[in-house]
Amino acid sequence: MLPLPVGQADLREALAKAGEILLEHWKREQERRDERERAEEGFEREERGRANADERRRERDELLAALRLVHETKADELARVPYIGEPAGFYRLVRAESRGGELPVLLLAPIECRPAAPDRSPVPQAVALGGLLQEACAALGVGGRRDRMSICTGYFRRPLEHDEWDLGMIRIATPHLPVILVYGHLIGSRLTMSIGAWNVTGPPLHWLLPAVEVGPGAKRDPLDWEPDPAAAAEAVGRVAVYCAALCEMFHLMRGRLPTLHQQLQAGSAAGGAVAEVADLLTTGLAVAETMNVVGALEADICRVGIDVAAARVDEADTRVAKLLPRITQVAIDGQTQALRLLDALADQVTAEPGIAAVANRVSVEQTRLAQTIIRGKLKGTQ
Repeated sequence: MLPLPVGQADLREALAKAGEILLEHWKREQERRDERERAEEGFEREERGRANADERRRERDELLAALRLVHETKADELARVPYIGEPAGFYRLVRAESRGGELPVLLLAPIECRPAAPDRSPVPQAVALGGLLQEACAALGVGGRRDRMSICTGYFRRPLEHDEWDLGMIRIATPHLPVILVYGHLIGSRLTMSIGAWNVTGPPLHWLLPAVEVGPGAKRDPLDWEPDPAAAAEAVGRVAVYCAALCEMFHLMRGRLPTLHQQLQAGSAAGGAVAEVADLLTTGLAVAETMNVVGALEADICRVGIDVAAARVDEADTRVAKLLPRITQVAIDGQTQALRLLDALADQVTAEPGIAAVANRVSVEQTRLAQTIIRGKLKGTQ
């Protein structure tokens, strides 16, 4: 069958329709492709959004877990430290008490009791001993005077149950501050006291005092007893004397003469601690003289009083015999200064055995001068 002849007009029309069909088909395909791309992009965005949301949730959970860990760690650290509050606050409190490091601070921690009270309440015996210790420190004058030492109580949430750990935590919290720390353990009726100090006399020190019996023997109820007044006073008195001696050593290293020996007498409640404290103060005076922070004449006058307090009569006699000519020479140069030195010497030897006993072994001329010291007046010098 022969094809029908097609004119040019028909051909153009057929080609135009075919082109329209192809263009329409291409547009539909392009639209479908755009829709697929938009759908894929939307899906990808949703996937990315879900992934981002998951990542954000994971980051939030990790952050919350880290915050919980920090909080628990901080709470655990605060629970483990013996003092109240955070280290920064504890440091500020101690620094204020020490006036920026100008005064030693005596920190009195609660006394630990073993066995402890069943309800973990403060044991009356420990509370009583803590009060006696505070009174003994204040009674020495060194602790009672605000220009020599600051006594701080109530700074601790618990007794120092873990000696080395607790001592280290307190030292870390109070760097560069002069601190004397007193704590103890009451096991049954036996009391063991400890003294720690840093930035006071040089290197840190830690004294563990011998255990002493401060109450009656064991009873059916180990918590049902009262401390023996005499034994408790002697135990805490010794601790107070040691703390006061450390305070005096601190001031000696800064050119301030000691005063503790004027309040001590041999045979006092502190017992043998008097002789030990006297040796500490004598050594401190020698070191202070070496550092040129204490005058030699004033230091020797203080040594007389230290010897008197320790009942070393022979040493006091010898030292007075050497001191009086030196004071006499000062009197020739200026009576005002000599009178001040003589008054200071009289203050040092007014305790037993007294200036008269000290002067018994010196020459007549020196005895006359010693008698002028007793009257507090300088009548004449040779």
